[in-house]
Amino acid sequence: MSFITYNRSQMNLFGYSVEDFARDDPKSRFVVELVSRLDLSALYSRYSSQGGDSYAPDMMLALWFYAYSNGITSTRKLEELCKYDTRYIYITGNQHPDHSTLSRFRKAHLDLLDQYFVEILLIAPGRRHK
Repeated sequence: MSFITYNRSQMNLFGYSVEDFARDDPKSRFVVELVSRLDLSALYSRYSSQGGDSYAPDMMLALWFYAYSNGITSTRKLEELCKYDTRYIYITGNQHPDHSTLSRFRKAHLDLLDQYFVEILLIAPGRRHK
């Protein structure tokens, strides 16, 4: 399976990187770091080598956890935030999943979202963001 790439540190034409967007929001960096510490093999194993490219599951997971932490559950609202809110742009690496893609990801992996959320709660108490 091939995934749509994202790079939070890649410079763009105007001389900024997506990583610059998260400097004032330690929570977005915290969520990305927590997701990077999870064993995501169960999530990745659900993807087939058939079909087109998908958004990277780790990015989508971090995006949903960050959205939930901010009380966002609407896929249409989350789609808009991925386009215009620098914190969400950082998490997605300037990718723009649409509301249908966001909804399909959540529905397809709801059981794993619960499991990973518990894992994050176990990891997070030892770490704090400001």
